[in-house]
Amino acid sequence: MKQSIDLRIVIVVVVLLAAIAQQGIAQTNPSSVQNASWRLSFTATFDETSRSANLLLENASKQYKNGIDVQRNYFSRPPLADFSIEAGSALPGVRGFGVAARVAVKPEWQGDYFRSDNLPFANGATSVEGNLFSRSVVYWKTRSAGIAFGRDRVDYNGILEGGLLSSSRIPWYDALRGYGKLGRFSLDSIIATIPAVKAWDGNDVPLEPGYGFETDKTPTTIVEAMSKITWTFGPQSSGDKESAGAAWPASSLSPGQFSLSAADHAMLARYNNRFYLTDLFPLISRHQASVPQTNNSMVLTAAWQPFSWLALSVQAGFDDINLNGIGVSDTATPTIDAYVLGARFAAPLKIPAAQKEQKAQEKRGLSAFNTEPAVIHAYIEAGSTHWLWGNYDGSQAQPNDVNYFLRFIYRYPRYLGGSILLPLTSPYGPGVRWISSHGEIAFGRATGARQAGASRWGFSLGYRLLFLDLNTEANLIDTKVYNNTTTENAPRSYNVLASIPISLTFGALCGTIEPAYLWHDGQSAFELEMSLSYRILAGTYTGTEQ
Repeated sequence: MKQSIDLRIVIVVVVLLAAIAQQGIAQTNPSSVQNASWRLSFTATFDETSRSANLLLENASKQYKNGIDVQRNYFSRPPLADFSIEAGSALPGVRGFGVAARVAVKPEWQGDYFRSDNLPFANGATSVEGNLFSRSVVYWKTRSAGIAFGRDRVDYNGILEGGLLSSSRIPWYDALRGYGKLGRFSLDSIIATIPAVKAWDGNDVPLEPGYGFETDKTPTTIVEAMSKITWTFGPQSSGDKESAGAAWPASSLSPGQFSLSAADHAMLARYNNRFYLTDLFPLISRHQASVPQTNNSMVLTAAWQPFSWLALSVQAGFDDINLNGIGVSDTATPTIDAYVLGARFAAPLKIPAAQKEQKAQEKRGLSAFNTEPAVIHAYIEAGSTHWLWGNYDGSQAQPNDVNYFLRFIYRYPRYLGGSILLPLTSPYGPGVRWISSHGEIAFGRATGARQAGASRWGFSLGYRLLFLDLNTEANLIDTKVYNNTTTENAPRSYNVLASIPISLTFGALCGTIEPAYLWHDGQSAFELEMSLSYRILAGTYTGTEQ
């Protein structure tokens, strides 16, 4: 009965939101002067996947997985319905007060990696994920400072998609965050809480006395905290020349700029939730200044945008640094490091024949297919994480405060109970080497959107490539931190994913077909994903379309 009631509520909400969105379109007049910036969008998507074989990128028999296939087969799939509203400084390039909310209708995760569609049904019954709100946040932004409070996605990695800091790979953060700028110096900080919900499949970290899951008598509060300081060099600071696409101005670069940053990233969980003010101080290394211990990592980032069409970035992270090699007495744990390097290219593509044909069409008074210039963009990334990356747990701490909640794990709470565990500070977990790349050439309007009756065509052809070299024993649950002589030399697993996404857009409709090839340790499979989306967009804000 509970699921049936939930489904009826969801259907009513979706219908009402769609009606509101449609009414907003009818009332929006882009040519008139507007006093406030707001945007409302509604997307309904049907997604279907056919497979020649059920193949995972992580070994199906592996007890402790690193969330790679959950990300690919669940979180990366579009929801059946998605409604969002943004106003004020929730929109890129807008300052002052702002609010935003998002509701998404998707099926519940029940351990099925191979669902054929994204409909909220399973085994003949409804299975709507009850955690519908994935965004509920308020903002205050100026050119030199800003603050956000609520549930939202965040990303402190710049162009790096596989970065080592808080990332948009995570479904949401419940956080307080802010930034401040003073000349070429900026500070970004975030404090988020992660509910200590035990893994849905029961495969989770052990607990010591004084710590507990949400269902225990002494539940633990897990806190993630990060402070990132950045120095920007170049002809003009991003605060003076803010990009319309930069939702968080302190993170944007202008052509010709170079930046260096250092981030102090920590996981905190305290015996009987006994927190100290030093746990929340920015800039101070929590590993040395606080009374209790933390899992503290340092991430250094260099970013350079030499031209408007090219951006480069590199990250180096250290979860622990062993100083025995320089004569300083230290523990037996090795230096735990991680590295990511990425490059992004984006530029308009001039096709003389197409331009000539378009002009000829316009002279004859006909509407041309390619009403906007073609755009080509590509991204390539390589990365590596140590087999202990994110795994510090204080198992040799003094005075013997063993705390397994310190491991860098994100816990997505399911409405059915339990949580989905995801790596918090890397896309694929510890002990991984990867190369990923994707690109696209887009003609016309390649994103489905409708505003005031506009009719827009678009076509895009792209590619996606992913190579993974995985340590088969490294994970964030039971990997032994100290005196571990087996995990480093564990067998490796090699995986390849290649696909060709093709999209066609007309007005509010967008159809996509993506054939893919998977290879896992000598096994192979083919997949074909097809989706059809209907999107309506209304509002006074036209700076960007997302």
